[in-house]
Amino acid sequence: MLTDPLDSGATVRPARRRLGDRLLERGLVTAEELALAVEEQLATRERLGEALVRRGAITEVQLVLVLADNVGLRFVDLDDFAIDAEASRALKEHFARRLNAIGIGWDGERLLVAMANPADVFALDDIRTLVRVDVVPLMAVPSQIARAIDLVFRSGGDAEVALAAASDELRAELVVRVEARREDDEAPVIRFVNELIARAVHDGASDIHIEPTRNDLRIRFRVDGVLRDVMSVPERLRQRVVSRTKILTEMDIADRRAPQDGRASMTVDGRRVDMRAVSFPTTNGEAIVIRLLDKSGGVVDINELDFRPATLATYQRCYRQSSGAVLVTGPTGSGKSTTLYATLRDLHDPERNIITVEDPVEYELDGIKQLQVEPKAGVTFASALRSLLRADPDILLVGEIRDQDTARLTIDAALTGHLVLTSLHTKSAAATPARLVKIGVEPFLVTSAVQCVLAQRLARRLCDKCRRPTKVPDAVLARLGWTEADREGDHLGFFSPVGCNACGNAGYSGRFAIHEVMAITDRVAEAIAEWAPPPEVERVAVAEGMTTLNRDGVLKAARGLTSIEELHRIAS
Repeated sequence: MLTDPLDSGATVRPARRRLGDRLLERGLVTAEELALAVEEQLATRERLGEALVRRGAITEVQLVLVLADNVGLRFVDLDDFAIDAEASRALKEHFARRLNAIGIGWDGERLLVAMANPADVFALDDIRTLVRVDVVPLMAVPSQIARAIDLVFRSGGDAEVALAAASDELRAELVVRVEARREDDEAPVIRFVNELIARAVHDGASDIHIEPTRNDLRIRFRVDGVLRDVMSVPERLRQRVVSRTKILTEMDIADRRAPQDGRASMTVDGRRVDMRAVSFPTTNGEAIVIRLLDKSGGVVDINELDFRPATLATYQRCYRQSSGAVLVTGPTGSGKSTTLYATLRDLHDPERNIITVEDPVEYELDGIKQLQVEPKAGVTFASALRSLLRADPDILLVGEIRDQDTARLTIDAALTGHLVLTSLHTKSAAATPARLVKIGVEPFLVTSAVQCVLAQRLARRLCDKCRRPTKVPDAVLARLGWTEADREGDHLGFFSPVGCNACGNAGYSGRFAIHEVMAITDRVAEAIAEWAPPPEVERVAVAEGMTTLNRDGVLKAARGLTSIEELHRIAS
């Protein structure tokens, strides 16, 4: 649908009026709805239109249509407009995304361009310079523009990726086009896999899941810790996509029966991305999971990791000792490496010899010797650690304790005057000593060598634009460690997710960490030495001042950072 307020015969632009007046005039909102939105707008400092859309008083399309009419610009509803393929590629992808604009058709020799802000004269000048033809700016809904850009450019010009959002009829047409191009059979698949990885990086995904089903190839991204369906690839193209992915990550495409590991690196929009991949056979064919490691972000500061002040003070007191072991624990994807690197950054000193053993080396740090594990070459954590202990280190970072040899060598290093930072997969700080004992470390060595255990999880951060206040039952809060004293403290209150265009209707945007730090005090050491079970060790640690993961999470939820539902999700 294309509307043009200037076609009504007016020769001058209509005088601009307040948005609220326009909406009332058209009968889109009531005076009461408008008053409530204005009151809320003053508190949230968002735009009036955004407040009305978030409250459900009007739709985003209605808002943009009225805004366009108010400034005398043409409006286009991209959900009801057939975009011309040639026009859609008049702008390169990075320009389209940066300017939030896309070509949609032609008016004679002039290019019709849908824009979120057609009044941006600088953007219009850029577009005219790029396309070298006259441009007709049209106002469109930003989310519709973003979807159109995704559909056009994530296809890489090929049918395979366009299958993600196309109708059934278009899917069939695209498949025919792919199969007809047999003289250039592999190029589309190569571009498809490259575009798939680029899309994952652009969406902030940590993992790509390529999963065969009975009828097609299912592709999902893990974003903010949660898997999202992205697209389906037809069965006839399934093996070609899997084979290309295996070639890219240096796996053996001839072996489809055994699990394989692979690695690769790519540059996406100027950012270096390392990939770790694993393939494994399933009943429907080979599945592949790719872990994405974006090396462009750099190492964060320890103060940016959302520690509460008391928890950070305890952690810093422990890792700033001259010797001992500091363990960071949690499940895969809980941010352990980020915390270890931030800790190492805080400890970095030219007067110290710092060496790391990692799998893989996620960030390259100036002034620090970093060694990558290569099992195929016989370089494991344990073998590397044996050699590095003879290299006069002051601080060692051991990426992960995976076996008995690595555990014992780590403890020995901590007992012989080295500060050792490492990670381990455990559910809580209190469960870590028992895990070390099970691996093969004596309890008295654990209490002698370990300075502290930091356990953490990553929780999704509520979207600031659409979160809404909520009431949490007292019984639920009590189970999370909430007390009457907390109720009287200074906090924003609890919120629940809603979903809006800004967060992709997820209700969340980004993640942050919740922590518990168990310092090995005399009383905690005594409980460990007596083989106390984890719940008893935790009880003693809490009495010694430890804030548990649950309590840290609920205190942060009370500040509006996340929801109680999210705390339950990550606790499960």
